Amino acid sequence: METAGETGGETISQPSILRFASDSFMEEFLALMNYYPNQLRKWVARPETWRQPAPAPGISNLIDVAKPVSQFSKKIKKLTLDSDLAKIGTDQQDSNDAQPDKAPSEPLPFKLFQPAHQRFYLVAASLVCDRPGLPYRNVNEGRQEKVKFVIRRVTPPNGQTEAQQPAVSGPENGDEYAFIRTISGGLWQKLAAGKQTELAEGEEQFPLFNLDFADVTGRNRRLYAGTIPVGNREVYHSAKETDDQEADSPAADLAQVKQQATAMDPRKALFMSQVVAPWKALVEQAAFVQNQLKTENQPDYPDPFDDPPEYLYPGQDPVKADLLKSIREQIQTGSWYILLDLAKFLDRYFSDIWTADSISDTNDPKRKLYDALISAKLDDTLRTDLINGTPYSSKSVVKKNLLKALVAIKGGHDQTKAKTIEDDLESVDVAYDRSVNPLDPEYPWPDFLFPLADPGPLTSPDFSSASPLPDIPIDDDIKQYVDTTDKLEAALAKLDSFANMVAKALPPATSPQPEIPLALQANVSRRDSWFIIRCVYERPNCGPLHPPVVSDPTRVFQLAAFFDPDAPARPIRIPMPLDTSPAGLRKFSKNAGFAISDIFCGQLKRMRKMTFGDLVLSVLPWPFHKDLPDPSSTGPCGKDADNTLGMICSLSIPIVTICAFILLLIIVQLLDYFFRWIPYLFVCFPIPGFKGKKQ
Repeated sequence: METAGETGGETISQPSILRFASDSFMEEFLALMNYYPNQLRKWVARPETWRQPAPAPGISNLIDVAKPVSQFSKKIKKLTLDSDLAKIGTDQQDSNDAQPDKAPSEPLPFKLFQPAHQRFYLVAASLVCDRPGLPYRNVNEGRQEKVKFVIRRVTPPNGQTEAQQPAVSGPENGDEYAFIRTISGGLWQKLAAGKQTELAEGEEQFPLFNLDFADVTGRNRRLYAGTIPVGNREVYHSAKETDDQEADSPAADLAQVKQQATAMDPRKALFMSQVVAPWKALVEQAAFVQNQLKTENQPDYPDPFDDPPEYLYPGQDPVKADLLKSIREQIQTGSWYILLDLAKFLDRYFSDIWTADSISDTNDPKRKLYDALISAKLDDTLRTDLINGTPYSSKSVVKKNLLKALVAIKGGHDQTKAKTIEDDLESVDVAYDRSVNPLDPEYPWPDFLFPLADPGPLTSPDFSSASPLPDIPIDDDIKQYVDTTDKLEAALAKLDSFANMVAKALPPATSPQPEIPLALQANVSRRDSWFIIRCVYERPNCGPLHPPVVSDPTRVFQLAAFFDPDAPARPIRIPMPLDTSPAGLRKFSKNAGFAISDIFCGQLKRMRKMTFGDLVLSVLPWPFHKDLPDPSSTGPCGKDADNTLGMICSLSIPIVTICAFILLLIIVQLLDYFFRWIPYLFVCFPIPGFKGKKQ
C-alpha cells in the first residue's frame, strides 16, 4: 500500500486521511479525481480547531460537483480549470496550501470530527507491488481477493500519559489493540509484539472502494478509499480490553477470554438500575427531609382558622407534620414499586430464595443474601410512628423486615394475589394518601407499609435507625472511597455492598441477558484514546503461505466527541416570527398536535388552575405561605371509569418557539448568577433596519 500523497509527516508507505468539509464530500472527491488527481495531497487532513480551522485548498472553489459527462466534455472542463488557475496565479495557490503546514503557537491534537460537525474523512491508499517503480496490483475478485481497512487503538509508550500523542505505532512506541465484535459487545485485544502487521482473529474490517483516474502522464491508476466511521467513537471508547496475546489459541479459549473481559454481569446492572439506584434516591431524599425536621420549630399553623389535620397528635409541630406526611407518601409509593421489582428479580434468578433458611452453611452466598433480607428491618418505634393518626389500625400492617415485605408484595405463594397486587400497582391512576383507609377494596394501593427509607419520628429523627438497610459489612473496595462516619455515605455504601452480594449469589447465566446500560459501559480513562488505520489486502485462496498483507499505519489520531469544544460547528439559523403582535400571531396555523391521555388530562387541568401568585405564595414564609394544590386528588378526566377521556392539544410551532426562547433567556439569566454562563452561551449583533412591521 502506498499513500495518496506525502504531506504532514506521512511517508509514502502510509495510507492518507483525506478531509472534506461539505455534505457533498463524495461528489467533491469524485470531481477532484476526475479533473485534478495530482492535487489530492491538498485534501490530506491536518490538525485543526474551530478557532484555527484548516483553510480550504486553493482549487476547491473551482471544482464544482458535476454530473457524469463524456470524455470530451471532461477534457473541455479541465482546460477551463487550467485557465482559471492561471488567472489566479500559482503564488496565491501555493500560499493558501502552505498555511496549514505552519506550526501554530500551541501544538494542536490531530482529531477527526464527526459528520454533525460538517467534517468527513476518507482513508486512501493504492495497492502496489514492493518492486522498483511500484507497479500497481490488481484485485482479482473472482478469487475472492479483497481490500479493506481496520481501525486500531494505540497506547503511548511507558512514561507517557494517555493525553500525549504517540509518535508512531510499534512495539518500541507502545501497544496496539485490535477491535473485535463479540456477543457481549466490543473488545480491544492486545496484539503481541511484532504482530502488528497481522490480522487478529475476528477483527472488525471496513470496505474500501476503488476509483480509477489518470495521472499527469496520462497513465491509468487506481486509488482505494473508504469512509472512516468517526460516529463509532462511543463504541470504541466504551469497549473493554484484554491482554490475551495468544494468536494461535483455539477459538473456544479465545471466546472464553472475550467473555471474561466484560466488567459487569448484565444481571447486576439490571439489579442496580431497578432496585439499588432508586433505593439510594429514597435514602438521600429521606436524609434531606430529616435535616429540615431537625431545624427549629416553626410558628403556629399557617392558617389559624383551619383546624389542625387529623394525623396530628399532641406535641407535634403542624408544619413539620405536614411535611413528614407528604414525604412519607412519596417514599412509600416508590418503595412499593422497588419491592415489586426486587421480588420479580428474586423470583427470576433466585426462585428458591424464599426457603434459603434451610441452607446450613452460613457462608453460602444464597444463605447470606437470605439473612441480609431479614436484617433489613424497621424498629418498633418507627413502626408505631408510621401508623399514628392514620387508618392503619395496628403494627401488623407495617412489615417488620424486607423479606416479609417481599412476601407480601408477591402475595406469598398465592399467585392470584401476587398478580392482583402487581396489576393494581401498574394500573393505579391516583396518588397515594396515607389518610385513606387501605382496607377499602376500591383503594388501589397495597394494604401494608414498608418504606425503604424514612426521615424518622418527629420526636427524635434519627437517620441511622429510620431506614431499613441490610445489616451487612461494607466491602473493602467500597469502604476506601467513602467516609463511613457520615451516616448517609455509610447507608449508600451498604446498598452498594448489597448489590455486590446479589452479584456473587447469582447462578451461571443460561438465558439471554439484558443489555448493560451505556452509562456503565463508559470508560472515562480512555477519553483521550489514540487510533490508527491500517489497510488490508486479503487473498483467501492463496493458502497460509500468503497471509493477508497489512499496510503501515496512518498518522495517529483521535476521534472527537459530539460536544468536543474544539469541533467546528455547523451554521444554524433559527428565524423567529417577525410580527409578534396579536394581529401577526393569529395568522399562524396550529399545526402541531399533542395527544394527551386521560390521566395526563386530569393532571394538566389541575395545573392550569394554578396562577403565578400561587407559585409566589408557595415559596414565601409564614404568614404569607400558601401550599400548592394537593396532587393526591388528581385523577383522570371524566367523572367515572366509563366516562374518562383524553384530548388533543393543537399548538402553533412558531409561537412555541418564541415561548421557548423567552423561557431560555429567563433560565439562563437565573443560572448566570451562579455559573456565569451568558458570555459562553450566545452573542447578539444589531441588524439596522430590521423591523417586524412594514412601514
